[in-house]
Amino acid sequence: MAPAFRKACFSPDHGLFSWTPIVIPSVAGLILCPRRYDRSLSLSLAAVFVVFLYVIGCYQNWDGLSSYGNRFFVSLTALFILGLAAFLGWLASVWGERRASITATAAGAVFVLWNLGLIFQWGLHMIPPRGPISWPVAAQNQMSVVPAKAATMVKLYMIRRRKLMDHIEQTDVKSLQSEESRGTE
Repeated sequence: MAPAFRKACFSPDHGLFSWTPIVIPSVAGLILCPRRYDRSLSLSLAAVFVVFLYVIGCYQNWDGLSSYGNRFFVSLTALFILGLAAFLGWLASVWGERRASITATAAGAVFVLWNLGLIFQWGLHMIPPRGPISWPVAAQNQMSVVPAKAATMVKLYMIRRRKLMDHIEQTDVKSLQSEESRGTE
């Protein structure tokens, strides 16, 4: 079986870069790192990422099944942080500290807001919890549905938390039952 490299990275079915785009500059930082920092450490970290990606790509359930994003890569968080730091250091050397700082802060805020909105959609089944999602639908939801619905959900969470949690749990149960019935047909 050929490794699912491309799918594990870019698939709408929980691909690493498509669901967690901040990892893109992190991996770029691992590539740029040898020029600025400890070469053997940098190459080792890059090798760890590639081997890990290969192993996950060989696994039958490389997408992590029902999880937000690709949960298998969570264990590489420290590696991604080092890569992101290297990328930001490189950016500061190329653009200057002030410009790089402003750009990194703005981009970081966009990444955080995008992921919070996507987590919100995933948690409320506005996008499928399993399998591929439609990026146009997710983007449309991010711009028009999530802001209004998030305000309502925060209000419900503060005032009627138990009712909200029961509703979310029932939605999850219905989703699982629907999947089971499709599997038996």
